[in-house]
This record gives sequence, C-alpha cells and structure tokens, in this order.
Amino acid sequence: MIGVIPPETNVPALIVGFHDGHLTGILNAKDGQLILWCSTVDGVRYQLEFESLEMLRVNEFSGNNIIGSMLIFEATELPRKIYSDLYLLGDKQFEGLIDLRLQGFKSSGLKVLEVATAEGCRLLASFRCDLRDIKITLTS
Repeated sequence: MIGVIPPETNVPALIVGFHDGHLTGILNAKDGQLILWCSTVDGVRYQLEFESLEMLRVNEFSGNNIIGSMLIFEATELPRKIYSDLYLLGDKQFEGLIDLRLQGFKSSGLKVLEVATAEGCRLLASFRCDLRDIKITLTS
C-alpha cells in the first residue's frame, strides 16, 4: 500500500510503501514544487509532488539510494538535530543560534520531509502544504 499515514501525538507522518525501494530522481522546480521519483522494492515507480518548497538539502545522491524511511514532521514536533541538518547549523559555533531559530521555525506552519536511505542519499525538505495535497502518482 502506497500512501501517507497522518501523524499521531509526538510521531511524524509516514509515507508508506517505499521501504527498501529506491529514490531515483529529484526535481526542484522553479515554481516551488519538489518532485521525487521513487520505486517500490518490486520496481513499481511513482512520482511524489510537494507544493510550496521552502528549503531543500540533499546529500550524497548516488545510484544506491535505498529508502529506509520517509517521514514528515510538523514544525512543532521537529527534532533539533533535523532542523540543524536542514539549515547546516550543526557546528558548535551555531549552538546558541539553533535554539533561537528553531523556536521561530516551530510557529512557521511548515512541514519537513526526511527521506533516509540505508545507502546513499539523505534528503531534507521544508514545505508548506497539507498532507492531503501531497500527490503520489503511479508512473509505471
């Protein structure tokens, strides 16, 4: 089953059906749209669309982007570590700034997508749209 499971208290929303599948492509469109191409473990391909992209951070995109999890955090529930990774504030010199900026972020109404792979890429993206507006389309 492919879809988005809404969050529960202190638990992020989940995009399900892609565990052990692959993240095969990323497009950051000029109109603020983020498009991801993913396949399931059995090779069925999908396109995922997120509107109103605010920030995108992608590390080590390679041919082996095996998906471990796809989580969506509400700004109010975002862990400090993910916030600092998204905005590259992990160094000790930014220690005081992180908490200050995170407090402001928590009232922003944004959501943060984390695609964690077992091997290859880590993707973090903040966006402003409802979970029900995330489009998941079968492409093969």
